[in-house]
Amino acid sequence: MMISTKSRIASAISIALVFLLCFGAVAAPQVKDVPKDHWAYEAVMKLVDKGYLGVYDDGTFKGDEGVNRYLLAFVVAKMLTDLEKGTIAATGEDMGILREVANELRGEIVPLMSAIDLRVKALEGQSVDANKALVGERQERKAEAAEILADLDGQAVRMKAIDDAIAGTKQGIASLEKSLADEKAAKDKLIMALMAEAEGDKAETEKAIERLEEARKRSEAGLGTLSADVTALKAALGADIDKAVSDLSAYLEKESGSRKALEEKIAALEGKTGKDLEAAVSSMKEWAAAEHSAAAAKCLQDLRELEGRQGKALDDSAAELKARMLAELAVMGARLDDAVESLGSYVGEEERLRTAADAALSAKLADLDRMLGADIEKSAAGLLAGIEKETEDRKAEDAALKSALEAGRQEAVKALADEKALREQADRKLEDRVAALLKSLDETNFNTTALILKVASEQAAQNDGYDASIASLRKAMDTANLNISSVKSDLAAVTGRVGALETSLSVVKANLETAISQLVSVKNDLATLTLKHNALDAKVAALQTDVDAKMKKAAQDANDLMTAQSWEAQERENALKQQIKDLEMKLSEQDQTMGAQMKKLQGFGIVGIVLGAIGAIVGIIALFLPSAP
Repeated sequence: MMISTKSRIASAISIALVFLLCFGAVAAPQVKDVPKDHWAYEAVMKLVDKGYLGVYDDGTFKGDEGVNRYLLAFVVAKMLTDLEKGTIAATGEDMGILREVANELRGEIVPLMSAIDLRVKALEGQSVDANKALVGERQERKAEAAEILADLDGQAVRMKAIDDAIAGTKQGIASLEKSLADEKAAKDKLIMALMAEAEGDKAETEKAIERLEEARKRSEAGLGTLSADVTALKAALGADIDKAVSDLSAYLEKESGSRKALEEKIAALEGKTGKDLEAAVSSMKEWAAAEHSAAAAKCLQDLRELEGRQGKALDDSAAELKARMLAELAVMGARLDDAVESLGSYVGEEERLRTAADAALSAKLADLDRMLGADIEKSAAGLLAGIEKETEDRKAEDAALKSALEAGRQEAVKALADEKALREQADRKLEDRVAALLKSLDETNFNTTALILKVASEQAAQNDGYDASIASLRKAMDTANLNISSVKSDLAAVTGRVGALETSLSVVKANLETAISQLVSVKNDLATLTLKHNALDAKVAALQTDVDAKMKKAAQDANDLMTAQSWEAQERENALKQQIKDLEMKLSEQDQTMGAQMKKLQGFGIVGIVLGAIGAIVGIIALFLPSAP
């Protein structure tokens, strides 16, 4: 049958492909993963175009995937529909094969779909109770998730504050760098201005010297003595000017060296800060990775230790509970044995009942041991509560059973005691009667027949009493039998409740395991975020401290440098002032000398020229003196 079905399916597919290949080409959607040079390109395009097969959302055909029976049934049914409508043509034999294949597929699919529907309905019925049980737990999980989200929001706010602080620090650094750049530009501008002024002063000096040289040549004939003095003065002034120019050049060189040193120090400070920042970031990343790994390992170890402790505690509780229940069952079995021995004929039935109860309870305890071994504290609490409740119910039922058996036993014992007392009383009466008869026979020896009849009548009365006692004993045994039947019914009901409890515990266990897994994942994520946040806080604080220290040091270095430069400028200013005073004293002396000589030269008209030359020299000297800061 299987070979025939396969051959028919193959024939149906062949016929379908022949019909599809007979259609003309029309516009069809583009198939991305089937190139035009593929050997099955035309067949694929026809199937897609006619709607027998479709493409995925991304436009791929995925021709390497297998075809299941559902898809085959869909294609064949669609082809049959098209054949019935006359869209495509087929022979009678082809139609018969296709219908037979479709019927066989429908015959196989319908029971399968019915079974699936039944299974789905059963699962839906089972899931209703589980969903109801999970509603409260889901609400708790939602509350916990809300708290976690609130914590994460708080962390986000703190992270934003940290980012703002870092941005402010960066702005401060940028402002400091801009200030340093502006100061550097100002110093460069000042140096360039001084150099330009020096160049201009040099040109002015050269022109003045040329004018003085011309004046000297014009007055050389009549001013021999004055020319010598002027030459000496010129040499002295030239030496002073050279010294002033040398000092100014040395000052400019020193200023340039100080500026370069300051630039190098700033560059080194910037490079060091960048390297420190990079090293700090790298160290922070390594430390965060190490802390994350250590925290994950510790969490895993703590979880395993917790599971071990819970598992051990649950095992101990289960073992203790099992021992206690077995002990109680042993006591109950002993009492049942005593009662059964008292009842006599019910020994076999009671023994079977006790053995079955022990076996059922042992099996249930074994199942509980297996379930308790892998559960968690909350599940264990619920499970132990259920077991304790079931134990209390069993104790109550055992107490009722014990009471019923004890009542039956007491009734049986009382009936046996009554029977024994009646027998002993009858024996004593009989012995007394026989003794009296013997005595009477010995004494009177008459009316023997009457006495025998009387004794027989009394014996019959005693036998009636025996029958009544036996009937009472049987009634007590019937009552005990009814009590035993009731105990059996109660035991069956308890077994049913234990089964229902096991099912509920299994559902609760699965739900708790899922919830615990989600909670552990959320806790791990929260712990990781907390560790990262704390590590980032520490690194940012350290980085902020380092940047503050470096900024403070840079400011101190700049202040020290400015102080040193100011002090050096003040020293140079004082030295130049002293030189000016010396020059003024020399000029004063020369003025006095020249005044005396000018009296001699008033007739020559060159006093103005000499004074102009002296003024030019003094102006040149003044131009080379730096202004006070």
